[in-house]
Amino acid sequence: MFGIKLKHFFQISNLLSIIRLLGAFPLVWIIFNPGTVGNWGVVAIVFFLGLTDFLDGFLARKLNQVTELGKILDPLADKVLVISIAVSFFITGIIDPLLFAVIVARDLLIMLPGIFLGKKLGSVPASDMIGKWTFAFIGVYLLIVYLGGNGNNPVPIFDKNSTPMVIYYYFLILLIIVSFLNYAAKAIKLIKESK
Repeated sequence: MFGIKLKHFFQISNLLSIIRLLGAFPLVWIIFNPGTVGNWGVVAIVFFLGLTDFLDGFLARKLNQVTELGKILDPLADKVLVISIAVSFFITGIIDPLLFAVIVARDLLIMLPGIFLGKKLGSVPASDMIGKWTFAFIGVYLLIVYLGGNGNNPVPIFDKNSTPMVIYYYFLILLIIVSFLNYAAKAIKLIKESK
């Protein structure tokens, strides 16, 4: 199924996706225990995990390691990481219910049909630049609001109620919706091409 081979798990591009996928779990623990590494420690960890998102795709193309496993692992790792952070930030009151719902709904509405497409067609739509930019913009927003209102040392310039952050907030919601519609269009095209 999916054309996945065991050796693909050991390709550097897929190992980076696995690191991002597994890195979500200790990150959640750290978010709920901020004294362990401090606010900037959380930022450094999220930055590192986000960097793996750029590197896995870049290396897959550069080293000719684009595989069905990578097409599954890369977006799955993105979604697990973003949903984990969103849930943690929602529970701790860092993000509001609307943004939480939009982030989680978009990722679930991409992930669940993706599983169906993989089983039915043996392939899933690959991540593209819209998805990558959406992931990056979500990550940056979440980090900014985390620094702006978390812990004992909030950073006032990152206050989520400031005008630039309110504009960013609504831009982000629009981008998330566009990203979902883009994925849906690619999925429909894949289904039509398989007939």
